Amino acid sequence: MVGLGMGMRPPNYWKTLDVVNTGSTSLEVTVHYGDDNNGHEIITVTETLAPGQELTYPEESYDEGGWESVATVHDFSVSCLPGGRHPHTFSVHPAHGIERIHGVSLTCQADTVTVEM
Repeated sequence: MVGLGMGMRPPNYWKTLDVVNTGSTSLEVTVHYGDDNNGHEIITVTETLAPGQELTYPEESYDEGGWESVATVHDFSVSCLPGGRHPHTFSVHPAHGIERIHGVSLTCQADTVTVEM
């Protein structure tokens, strides 16, 4: 018999992230996927979002030689442009199961980033 026993919990992670820049300043958003365990490297994807722009950071994976494992979203950081001297990093805290996070609203004012989920 195969299944989740009493002591086993289902997976709990973010696999994609949908963001929108709701402010009037461009933002640089960097998403870090995966971890460096088991010989994996962190996958880093950086994009610039213009005011009003929406973007989906797609699912990433690791080639395991015949199969693929999910590279989960570890964290994301946001910098106000121009300059971006002080990136703000946000850790990921998944609530239930495998998630695609929709509608993350990002705004920058006076080099301070606001995130609403």
